[in-house]
Amino acid sequence: MLPCVSLEIGRGHPNYLDSFRKLYPGETNLIKREWAILKSIYLLGAKGGIKTLVYNHWRKKGTHPRWLLSFIARDLEDELHGQKMVVVSHPLLTKALKDRYKVFYIHGEIAAPRESIVDAFISFVPLEETKERFKDFGISEDKVLVTGLMIEPELLMVAEKSFWERVKRLRSKSKLVVAFFSSGAYPRVHIRKIVRAANSAIAAGVRVFLFSGNNLRIKRCFEKHVPKGEVIFSPSRKEENEAVREILGLIDGFVAPAHERTNWACGLGLPLFCLFPHIGSYAPLNYEFGYKRGVLLPLKEEDFGEFILSLRDEGKLLEMAEKGFGQLPIDGAKKTAEMIYEVVKNPNLG
Repeated sequence: MLPCVSLEIGRGHPNYLDSFRKLYPGETNLIKREWAILKSIYLLGAKGGIKTLVYNHWRKKGTHPRWLLSFIARDLEDELHGQKMVVVSHPLLTKALKDRYKVFYIHGEIAAPRESIVDAFISFVPLEETKERFKDFGISEDKVLVTGLMIEPELLMVAEKSFWERVKRLRSKSKLVVAFFSSGAYPRVHIRKIVRAANSAIAAGVRVFLFSGNNLRIKRCFEKHVPKGEVIFSPSRKEENEAVREILGLIDGFVAPAHERTNWACGLGLPLFCLFPHIGSYAPLNYEFGYKRGVLLPLKEEDFGEFILSLRDEGKLLEMAEKGFGQLPIDGAKKTAEMIYEVVKNPNLG
């Protein structure tokens, strides 16, 4: 049974590991961790102002104290006892475990900031551009495998059908539907912008879905401040992915930070309107990649409703959708699962 260690902080990294495990042909054993010190640092980025600036600076440094890496390795020692291979999706876990085990590192993000690049046994990245970043930082080419975008299996099932439904609506200039997402830390500055943008969209006749994740405080906030929006509360990532699958064919665009959901804009043909300021070191690189491909724009929250209607009427929204579907492979989770399975079955391949 292949051990998989998940750092249960935020959505992106653990969601990539979830996607892999759903498609892995063999058996896996999931080991979850949510160390308090790391969660506190992660939540610092949501505070806004100087605290967010400090968080962004810390993330850009890309270094971790040795005592922290040793603590992580020791804490996992009993559960990994006797194992030779382990799968992770967080660079910190890779750094902590790479000298003791053969680490399969699933780097599902398009962006590859300095702190995400680790010399693992094998790293799996979505695109050639991501691989080039690894190579730029000295990682051997044969240790980095390109898989395609890591899109959730639930969404892959309806990806093409949903895209063509979206194209049909945008061509006929039907009523727009937009979904709103925050990052897992629910930054205050982003929540305020979501509320303003959602109310602007509703005033312009746009149907609005607001995803509150498993955060009851955010759910109540949306219900109070966006009374005409449709709030979706999801106790788990699995339930949220199922909820997104249910409405994927209905929505014409979405609002979110330029984090892991940038994959949706680049692979599913779902135009993205990005929340600012960027939090963490991944967001600026994801944004730059998506902006150059023409699949995302910055959010203009004050007049978002009129802005997105004008994009629809001018054909720009349709153009963004068409630039984001069929241009890049989107079966990265499946390919990663198949590649790792082959190495586990035939260790000599590694």
